Amino acid sequence: MSIAQALLNQPRVTGMKPFRDLMPALPGLGDLPRGRAPSPVWRDSTTDRPRFRPITKKDAGKVYQEAQRFERATRQAGKQEGALGRSALAVLHVLLFDFLSDPRGHCDPPKETLATRACMSISTVARALVKLKAVRVLDWSRQCIAEAGELGGVVWRQLANAYRLSPVSQWLGHRPRTPAPSPAAGTWGQPARVLDVIEEAAAATSPRECVTALELDPHNDLAAALARLSRSIQARNGEVLPERSL
Repeated sequence: MSIAQALLNQPRVTGMKPFRDLMPALPGLGDLPRGRAPSPVWRDSTTDRPRFRPITKKDAGKVYQEAQRFERATRQAGKQEGALGRSALAVLHVLLFDFLSDPRGHCDPPKETLATRACMSISTVARALVKLKAVRVLDWSRQCIAEAGELGGVVWRQLANAYRLSPVSQWLGHRPRTPAPSPAAGTWGQPARVLDVIEEAAAATSPRECVTALELDPHNDLAAALARLSRSIQARNGEVLPERSL
């Protein structure tokens, strides 16, 4: 019998434990279920606390009106929604007026809070946030915190996202509003100019309208003289104009 055949005929050893079972459990990680991370947090989470910048109610209203105009401008014919949609506008309204315009300016509400205040489901809120981030209306950073485990060690706990609003000029696909033309120099606050009786008479299309315009101001001696001259010329030509009624 060869050596190879002898090795193959040896009884197979059973009941050996995996190598990971021979190692002692790490502090705080002994009771974890199989296949689960010791700290279930997102990979890009950070412990750095963001710096929130509160805005006024007036500025929040301007941003929301611009978002509404952006939604109308991007809505295509036959479509119900534009780049944002009604759900994203509702979530943006909650973020603007309930959190960003708060004196503290803390904008890190959980999705459950956004869903309650916007009167929609949590899944709808998640889709609305994705839309707002896709067009760069807002962005967020995932927050986490380090805590001590029950058996020692460090355990990471996921916190709510911290949201920050982007300037309107950075919105993807947004076109700024065309400003209204400025008035001509020297006309700021001035009322519209009213023509006098002589200018109105010059713009008349018939002799009767000319005489009527000249006789509108009885205190204007020049207009009265021109009215009498016009009447005499028309009388010489055989046209009698009606007298002005007092």
